[in-house]
Amino acid sequence: MKLPKTLALITAISLLIISGCNLPAPPSSVSPPSATPPAAATPPSILTPPTAVTPPPISPVTPPGGKLVACNADSDCVPNPSICHPHECVTKTAAAGMTPVEICTMMFDYQAAYSPEDCTCDLGICKDKNLGRTSEVPGPQ
Repeated sequence: MKLPKTLALITAISLLIISGCNLPAPPSSVSPPSATPPAAATPPSILTPPTAVTPPPISPVTPPGGKLVACNADSDCVPNPSICHPHECVTKTAAAGMTPVEICTMMFDYQAAYSPEDCTCDLGICKDKNLGRTSEVPGPQ
């Protein structure tokens, strides 16, 4: 009786070994485990050394109209030549590239900058000194 038990045990072990060898291959999306983790699993800050952030270069101030107004002194500023009664001042360099107005109305605007003396350089920006100004003629007494 011992022989059938031994034979049955040998047969069972053989079947297990044979069936284990015929297992289907794992799907291609599953990779076998490796000793080193993939590089994508590591945060980039560990893989790359920190780099110094370079600030953007400082450019001259450009107002919404797109005209350069950066200055160093009052003598750098002139009224905008492309506007009849300008309420803005620009640098002499910017004014040289503008087309001057040929014909203007004969009105006078107390807030307009008509000459370089009406312009000032305030914290590196050309500004009209006359903005907010009202009539200099005193009213009726």
